[in-house]
Amino acid sequence: MQIGFGKVNVSPPPEGGGEMDLRILGFWYEREKRYGPIRDPLYARAMAVEAAGSRACLIAVDMIGDSIGFSEEARTEIQKREGLTAEAVMIACTHCHTSPETIGLTDHPVDARWRRQLVHGIADAASQAFSSLRPARLFLREGPLPGVAFNRCSANKDCVARLGEEARKRYAFLDETLRLASTEFKDGAPAGLAVNFACHPVGFQTQPFISADYPGVLVHSLEQTGGPALFANGPCGDVDPVRYRNSADVQWTGDEMVRRARELLDTAPPAEISGGIRGARRLVPLQRRPLRGPEELRRLEAETLAALAGAGPVDPDHWERTPHRRLYEIQQELALTRLPGTITAELHALEIGEWLILGVPGELVGCLGQEMRAVARKHRTWVVGYANGYLGYIPSSASFEAGNYEVRMGRWSRLAPGAGETLRDAAVQLIGEIER
Repeated sequence: MQIGFGKVNVSPPPEGGGEMDLRILGFWYEREKRYGPIRDPLYARAMAVEAAGSRACLIAVDMIGDSIGFSEEARTEIQKREGLTAEAVMIACTHCHTSPETIGLTDHPVDARWRRQLVHGIADAASQAFSSLRPARLFLREGPLPGVAFNRCSANKDCVARLGEEARKRYAFLDETLRLASTEFKDGAPAGLAVNFACHPVGFQTQPFISADYPGVLVHSLEQTGGPALFANGPCGDVDPVRYRNSADVQWTGDEMVRRARELLDTAPPAEISGGIRGARRLVPLQRRPLRGPEELRRLEAETLAALAGAGPVDPDHWERTPHRRLYEIQQELALTRLPGTITAELHALEIGEWLILGVPGELVGCLGQEMRAVARKHRTWVVGYANGYLGYIPSSASFEAGNYEVRMGRWSRLAPGAGETLRDAAVQLIGEIER
């Protein structure tokens, strides 16, 4: 087996992009906002693997997600440069919220100049990784990392109270497993490291700067002693860090992951990975969530705008009491009517010997990720979110029954009840086909 790593800075220009006018996300009452400085840079990091004449590449990029198609453009560029198929390249976003808004939650356009910079930066990281291929060994390790993340849905007692016992178990599921793929050269020197854990990078949410959040802390620290590193986020649609208020919390979250990763490298029994490489993709049709008709919504929009005339300023702490929030939700529903009735999701599997990486294009909730992972009998499986696109939240049927944030009306909630289970069933079938 030969392994190589690459790393390219893909940060946007500082101070809001200057003449590019790039935006980051704010909360609902300031949905888009300018940023200021680059607090810490955003990177595209790539891990390339070659074995038995086949090659593949896993790329993690410090972006919130991709609803604008930069992943497909970068894959096409990588295919041209390296002679690969699309099945051999997975591009996953870390989902850091202090990065340019590229997930379609606003109508603000992404400047084509920076988009080209991002695409070429991702492709350059892959090219670096392939050009640095050297004989190396690959090991997988995993272990629990308690006390860093929590299931934010199960913390909402009103939502939990709506569920029966079985639905409550699914709804409250939390995977606290930290997974590592470590590599070393023949002389035992570290060649690089990949990390998989499920947790929203929201410590710096809506802050007016650019940052890679805790994944940036994690990989920067690991790179000081263990060679190149990358972070692939897991099914974290319902998972937040236990500390997410300020820079100290972001540092603490990253440091805890670093501490546990080093413990696992020192003490956890490794599983050496060998064998061939192949990729597989499946396009899965999913139903868009039910919506009212555009004419009715435009009428409601006009009525709510009239009510706003004497409503005063927005109250972000009591949004449910104001017409401002009603107007926002009506306009969100109107935006969703522009989507087709059937939305296509790409499932992507990279098989590297006994290691299976399953990429899902959105914010998958934890129980669905676990149900996908549980069917694998021959592979050690990573489920990676925000891969090769972004469909918003991918909730379970229990999520709709409970009614938490993930399924409230908004551009982040595009899928119909049952769509998550449809995608899970397709993933189960794909894993079964790979393991035959």
